[in-house]
Amino acid sequence: MVSEHASRCSAISRALGHSSLAAVLVCIHVSLLAWNARRQSPTIDEPAHLVAGISYWKTGRFDLYAVNPPLVRLVAALPVLGMSPRLDRLDFTARPDDRPEFALGRAFIQHNGERAFSMFTRARLACIPFSVLGAAVCYLWSARLAGRTAGLLSLALWCFFPETLAHGCLITADAPAAATGILAGFLFWRWLHNQNWKSAALSGIACGLAILTKTTSLTLLALWPVLWLAWCARRRPAPSRQWLTALRQLAVSLGIALFVVNAGYLFQGSLTPIGEFDFLSTSFTGNSEASPLIRVPGNRFQQTWLAAVPVPFPAPLVQGLDLQSRDFENYMPLYLGGRWLAGGCWYAYFYIALVKWPLGFWLLLWLRVIGAWKAPRVQDSIVLLAPPACLLALASLVATPGYARYILPALPFLFVWCAQLGAARMNSVVIRLTAWCACAWLIVSSLSIYPHSLAYFNEFAGGPRNGSAHLIDCNIDWGQDLFELARWQELHPDASPFFVAYHGQVNPRLRGIAFRSPRPDTETPEGVPTWAPGYYAISVHILRGGLAFMYDDEGRFLPRQRPELSRFQFEEPVDKVGYSLFVYRMGAGRSERDNSF
Repeated sequence: MVSEHASRCSAISRALGHSSLAAVLVCIHVSLLAWNARRQSPTIDEPAHLVAGISYWKTGRFDLYAVNPPLVRLVAALPVLGMSPRLDRLDFTARPDDRPEFALGRAFIQHNGERAFSMFTRARLACIPFSVLGAAVCYLWSARLAGRTAGLLSLALWCFFPETLAHGCLITADAPAAATGILAGFLFWRWLHNQNWKSAALSGIACGLAILTKTTSLTLLALWPVLWLAWCARRRPAPSRQWLTALRQLAVSLGIALFVVNAGYLFQGSLTPIGEFDFLSTSFTGNSEASPLIRVPGNRFQQTWLAAVPVPFPAPLVQGLDLQSRDFENYMPLYLGGRWLAGGCWYAYFYIALVKWPLGFWLLLWLRVIGAWKAPRVQDSIVLLAPPACLLALASLVATPGYARYILPALPFLFVWCAQLGAARMNSVVIRLTAWCACAWLIVSSLSIYPHSLAYFNEFAGGPRNGSAHLIDCNIDWGQDLFELARWQELHPDASPFFVAYHGQVNPRLRGIAFRSPRPDTETPEGVPTWAPGYYAISVHILRGGLAFMYDDEGRFLPRQRPELSRFQFEEPVDKVGYSLFVYRMGAGRSERDNSF
């Protein structure tokens, strides 16, 4: 009896220890996100997201930022409404071929001035609970599969992975999609084991929330029936009555998901026949000869028997899918590995993962693949690996821009899958020790560049200093270092004249940065531009020849190519701001080092 009591006390003590350590990890994660929420300037997409969310609450319309569902924007905008934001153009007329949210986002910042930055901080803090949800589900699912130690390993991966630290506080859908996606996957896995009506209903609600977060979660509606069939195929044959009950539960679960999605849009345009839509993308119009710049509305289904079929989604979601498809069809060439590629390539996201994911995580994946044959329940691995496999395949086939954030929702499934390496009953001491060493390597590598997690590149890629040799845009330079640039100018008052080519939606003058737009002073007979003496702060996205979102001397926003600025990449910078802005000192027509920096 004494031995049994001691054993029970020991188990309770271990459980409390695991729970306390899990709480500490989550608290550290939240603190890191909260600091970044205040410290980083609005990224390129965030003004449009926030203004769209405010518009939803004020007008009840969902046509702004229709390319993605509204849940994250609604959550982010809610605490901002109490600050009485100025938003003067809510009466806009949205055309099917228009994306006015970006212009409205810039106008929102201009109208609210410095106060807008406090609004962004508050909106970002409202998004952090999504990341806490993702952390909690990773812990719970891993603990259910392989014990609390595995849960801690999965939790540590979520809390310190560079992509979750980079996007967990932003007003964007990527980290929330990862959180709601893993929640939907976990509840669906529970239903597969329990197969009762309560589990079916909960999994349907979670699936609906995942779809309301990001449109890529629509794949769950097709994936779940396939996974259920695969699950049934690996189990003993069940009585026909039990099989039919499970089929009805699955149908109800998917029906609940569709109801949640339509309710999230207030049932606007729900069940509209597909023949009544005006589409713009080639995929939906069927007009492959249309100009990529001028699209004539059409509908490839109007003259078919499908025209009268009602679409089980709200109209804004359908129009958003069309707009997103059009954007991908019109997208600029892909920058990958220092080269511009026309039309993207199939291996882009594998390359992105290779250079953006920490090497410690790659070691965990390698160990898990080697030990996959030891897994006690192969069907659990199928449920965990199918969503990331589908997402990677979809991104490779459709999403040409090459953004690491597009595959962020695949990560939590891989965290849970890899965390089973920490289970004592499944692995040797050497494997468990190696797994925790790999996790520690990941944490050290990630925190070594914090708070610049958005610009993280692993050691194999040369780190963030060499990141722009592999990828640009939101993979390293998304406008996040404007506040850092303002601090740099304060610390270097002698850096004058100061020329700025900043890639972002915010006018640097709103943050107190005195600058001039860089223009060539003269040209050599060979056509090589020369530059006036002074200091030049240039975004690496512009240095590598990307489309520049920047402001000129008169405060006008001019998105355009600046190929002449690409020549600066061959000069030696005197300093850097974060990892997205390089500072050059030019004099006598050439770059000069300044050892005072």
